Amino acid sequence: MFTENSEKLVGAAAQQTVQRMGEAAANFLAGLSTDQRAKARLDFADQVERTTWHYTPTPRQGLPFTEMDRQQQRLAQRLIMAGLSREGYNVATTIMGIETLLDAKEGFRSDLWWRDSRLYYVTVFGEPDGQKPWGWRFEGHHISLNFTIVGGQIVSPTPTFFGSNPASSPLMGGQTLRPLAGIEDLARQLMHELSAEQQATALLT
Repeated sequence: MFTENSEKLVGAAAQQTVQRMGEAAANFLAGLSTDQRAKARLDFADQVERTTWHYTPTPRQGLPFTEMDRQQQRLAQRLIMAGLSREGYNVATTIMGIETLLDAKEGFRSDLWWRDSRLYYVTVFGEPDGQKPWGWRFEGHHISLNFTIVGGQIVSPTPTFFGSNPASSPLMGGQTLRPLAGIEDLARQLMHELSAEQQATALLT
């Protein structure tokens, strides 16, 4: 599982997860300047922005890593890790790094402004003190994580998106980097088990 498993989304375990998220979000916001905080924190009642998500390169609300210093980036990474399993965090950071591979593949073109492994945005909706509903989002090319917390419970860990382009990259020693290998292989196995009629229903192109 890339996100926290279902057992951690209910009961005492969920409260601990929510507490970690709240503390990480509060520490992140506290480590920002006034101008940065104005970008990073939006109103939870802004339902249009809060429910908008993209995994493609596009202008976004929130504070990007490109506008954070290293300590602020670490605070953001702590928040991201609070919502992901260790495997999920590793996958997310690998996907971010792959942007540099795409940049090289495309010839480091100046017009492709979005080819930047730091062009990922953190947004906190509302106040993460738990008194009222709040949420947070981490998003950029091929990643979209969205969490909504109400009454000390994670009522929605979705939408969640992980993608990878290229899906595989050669490494030294004949090894291959496949960030989504496990879930890709499982999905292909599932499709092979379906009938032609079921495949037509399940596959969106």
